This record gives sequence, structure tokens and C-alpha cells, in this order.
Amino acid sequence: MEKSLIPKTMIKLNTSRILTPVDFSSTSTKAIGYAASLAQLNKGELFLLYVRQKKSFLNFPYTTSDLREITKESENYKKLIESTAKEIRNKYSIPVKVIIGLGGRISEIIKIAEKKQVGLIVMGTNGSDSVSSLFSGSNSHRVVSKSQIPVLTIRNDSKKSHFSNILLPIDLSEHTRQKVNVAIQVAKMNTAKIHLLGVSDSDETSDQLKLGLIMRQVSKRIKEEDIEVSSELVKSDNFAGKTLSNAKKSKADIIITMTDQNNGTGFLARNYDRELVDESSIPVLSIPPEIHEENIAPSSIGGLW
Repeated sequence: MEKSLIPKTMIKLNTSRILTPVDFSSTSTKAIGYAASLAQLNKGELFLLYVRQKKSFLNFPYTTSDLREITKESENYKKLIESTAKEIRNKYSIPVKVIIGLGGRISEIIKIAEKKQVGLIVMGTNGSDSVSSLFSGSNSHRVVSKSQIPVLTIRNDSKKSHFSNILLPIDLSEHTRQKVNVAIQVAKMNTAKIHLLGVSDSDETSDQLKLGLIMRQVSKRIKEEDIEVSSELVKSDNFAGKTLSNAKKSKADIIITMTDQNNGTGFLARNYDRELVDESSIPVLSIPPEIHEENIAPSSIGGLW
């Protein structure tokens, strides 16, 4: 009988409360649409967050007129985001709340998400095409890498908010299988199929056999939920590139991956996360790992669950 390599505790996605940062760009609008669709599908509520950056009153000699302009600008943004919230309420029939934050963009997004106990952050990204806006690849990746809450990153050219074909990368690194239940949830929400991509850079026969075993067990778990699943094993030392090319080949419309925030090496290291967020033309759902003592395996089996 095969030893189970599926973790006893797997992460579940909570979409009853969704947070979306807003900057009124077309990328922001696209992300709001995805977030509203998810909230509507799961009868959840949506938080729209606009972050005002602090202005230093010590370093600049503001006049009374300047202060009035700052106040007026703040009021204008509040009216604009309230108008957006009203449109979303009318179109999707979901509760929408507006939050105005003050401070650093990344820290405010993380802080507000935790304070409001949201289960998902939906954030636009311009990927590597932009370095200056809230939705630059670097900012989006910083949210992904710092957040303890799942983050769905959306490109402006993402085609649709309905997911019919999920790409689920699997490897030998720590935590990677925790995302299986999330993939099952997303598949059930959208009546989607799941494509498993097993990737290894090892020539060791034992590693290949181990990855094959994991793939069979994950496939079996998915089939138990009456979800269509396919699988493919490949060898590559360019994990992100292989994931993105396979997404295109398999016509995937979302990639579900793990962020291994405590690990700087392996398949799901930070450079992998960043390349996916920067370069993927389809949405990427990044899941932070949970560490459960009972699931930590001895080092003799290479960090597997």
C-alpha cells in the first residue's frame, strides 16, 4: 500500500470577504471585476481600498491654500471610490465597503486585509511592463510575498473572470501540496478541470518515482471530487518558464501556486513567484503556506509531508 504524501491539513480558500486595492486605472477596474464576480459567486462582500500616501508637513512649507488642495484631493478620491462602489453594488448585488488608508501602499494593503479578516486579496498587476504604479510587478509581488492571505493577481489583458481550466504545478518542495484543496474549491466554483504539472530538475530515479507517486495521489484526490483531471511530468531547470509555457499549451486560464516565504530555494522560491506574477498573462492565485507541526517530516525524506 502506497504511503500517503498528501498533507493531513490543507488550506481552504475563504472568499466571503475579498479586498481589492484601487487606483482608478484600467488594471484596477479589471481586478475589481474579478473580485466582484468571485464575491457574487460565493455570496461574499467586497472591500475597495484606496491608499493615500502620507505627505510630510515638516519638510515642506505648506501654505493654507496647499492644505485646502490636499483636503479637496482626498474628498475627490473618496467620492470617486464611493461612486465605483455604488456601481458594483448595482451590477453584482453584493455588499461593497469603501476603505481609505493612509501610509505606505504595501503595508496598508497587508494591514487592512488582516484587520478586516479578509480571505482573499484580488490585485491588478502590470507585470514587468511597469515600475511606477501601485500595480507594478514589484509592488504586486511584494504584496504576494508579504501577505499571509492568498493573493489573486490580475493582468489588464486577462480575458475572463470565469475559470474553466486550472493549472496546478506540483513538485518535491515543502508545502507544495497544501494548495490541492484550493484548486478543488476553485474547480467546483467554476465547473473547471485541473491540469497537474509535475516539474523536477533532478535526474535521480528516487526523486522521479517520488514525484510520480505524489502526482498519482493528488490526481486520485481530485477525482474523488468528480473533477476532471489530467497530468504531465516534465524535467526542467527553468520552473517558471516551464509553468508559463505549459499554461499556454494547456490553455489554462488560472495558475494556482504556493508562496514559500520561508524558503529561498527550490521550485517555489521567491524568484519563481516573482516571474509568475510578472510574466503570466493569466491570473495567478498565490497561496501562502501553513506550517503544522504534525505534518513536518524528518529531513531524511527531503522535507516531504
